[in-house]
Amino acid sequence: MFRNIRLYKYSLPLTEPLFLKGEKIHRRQGLLIEIENHKKNKGIGEIAPLSGVHRESLEQVQEEILDFITQKKPSSALSCSSAFGLSSAIALLKAKDKNLPLDSLFGLPHAQKVGVNALILTTSKQCEKTIAALLTQGFQSFKIKVGTHSLAQDIQRVQNLHRLIHNKASMRIDANQAYSLPEAIEFCKALGSCCVEYIEEPLINSNEIRYLRTLVQMPIALDETLFDLELKDLGKLPKVNNWIIKPSRIGSLAKNQTFLNFALTHNIKCTLTSCFESGIGLSILSILAGYYLPDQAAGLSTYTSLAADISEPLFKLSQGHISLALCASILEKVSLEKSTFCERIF
Repeated sequence: MFRNIRLYKYSLPLTEPLFLKGEKIHRRQGLLIEIENHKKNKGIGEIAPLSGVHRESLEQVQEEILDFITQKKPSSALSCSSAFGLSSAIALLKAKDKNLPLDSLFGLPHAQKVGVNALILTTSKQCEKTIAALLTQGFQSFKIKVGTHSLAQDIQRVQNLHRLIHNKASMRIDANQAYSLPEAIEFCKALGSCCVEYIEEPLINSNEIRYLRTLVQMPIALDETLFDLELKDLGKLPKVNNWIIKPSRIGSLAKNQTFLNFALTHNIKCTLTSCFESGIGLSILSILAGYYLPDQAAGLSTYTSLAADISEPLFKLSQGHISLALCASILEKVSLEKSTFCERIF
């Protein structure tokens, strides 16, 4: 099936260091796999595990992908991030073989662009102009992380954001499994009058989510709880309003599509989010979101953390949205050999 397989390692500077599970990261590193067939069509995929999110490390995925290339390991034995990257490359290659527009990778897109939520790191007075500017640019959803301050401070921060957006956009709250059940109840009830779209993973013990839902009205979303599940497990999950889908943490494109189809047929809204991928990975995620979730703002604003990128043209946001035509152009025109941020390792 494949005439050539090439593997590249990339290293991109960040606008400022990332702090993930106690680790300080100065550069975003990952792998890019490029496959070519006898028609000389190429497909590309990104394999970029993130500390604190993925079980596998960059060193481990590099070893297993090299084992796959040299036929020492089957694709079925690959980790989540490797499976996502490889399946993305294969899907792009198949689309090119069929002369399909790359923004129709999963079928005809239901939108020409995908909305994106803005990530708010502070709600201080200095942030007021930033939020006003984001509203003017067209952002319709704002995300704020909680759980690293006191409960009272977290409540105040969300109330400040609610005041600053003036009900002109929705709020998403990410608690990263930070609260005990009593804390989560107090938090949700204190913010009952705010326009909250959902709160992600409020509880340290996710088994208590079923009980929390009976006590509060705030919509609840699952994120980490979805990790490492199979299709047979999905029906056993607590009933919630939203799922947060991180495709490279779920696995192959086929597995992601299975999760999305299950959610949509069970009236569960989904938000597709990134893990600080490069413009190449984000382009694939955007096209996936454009087909399955055209009306849901995606969590792809992590791109603003990159000080440089591999792709040309550059991945970018415009008026709070991502153009799927731009994503297709990036995937069509990218040249890894010419990138100063890439090193070929196979």
